[in-house]
Formats: sequence, structure tokens, C-alpha cells
Amino acid sequence: MDILTNVLLVWNLNKASVLLLLLNTGWMTWKFIQFIQDPTRFKIVEKVERYTYIQESMMLLTIAFYLLFGKV
Repeated sequence: MDILTNVLLVWNLNKASVLLLLLNTGWMTWKFIQFIQDPTRFKIVEKVERYTYIQESMMLLTIAFYLLFGKV
């Protein structure tokens, strides 16, 4: 639900941000698939934390960009 909310929030602000959010989500989905296939490959917590930091940073940067430059 968080992914859908993020996309809906930035849809009218910046289409490039939507693409970046979806790319980040795709990367995380791939990491989940890799983890399911081999749970000893890496610690999933580190990947989830990285995904969250990137996702939330992109949300904040989108808002800042919108406030500075308007809709793109």
C-alpha cells in the first residue's frame, strides 16, 4: 500500500520521480525474489533499509523540487 500511496502522491508533481520510485520498487522486488531463492545469500534487513531510505529521500526531494521549480 505504501508504494501505491507514494506513486499517487508524486504523480501530479513529477513524472520522473514516479519512474524512479517504480525502479526502486522493482529493485527491491528482485532482492526479495533472490532472498526467497537463497536466504543465506544476504541479510534482507539491509536491503529493506536501503530501499526505505531511497524511497523516502526521493519523496522529499520531489516535494522540494516541486516547491522550487513547479510541476515537471
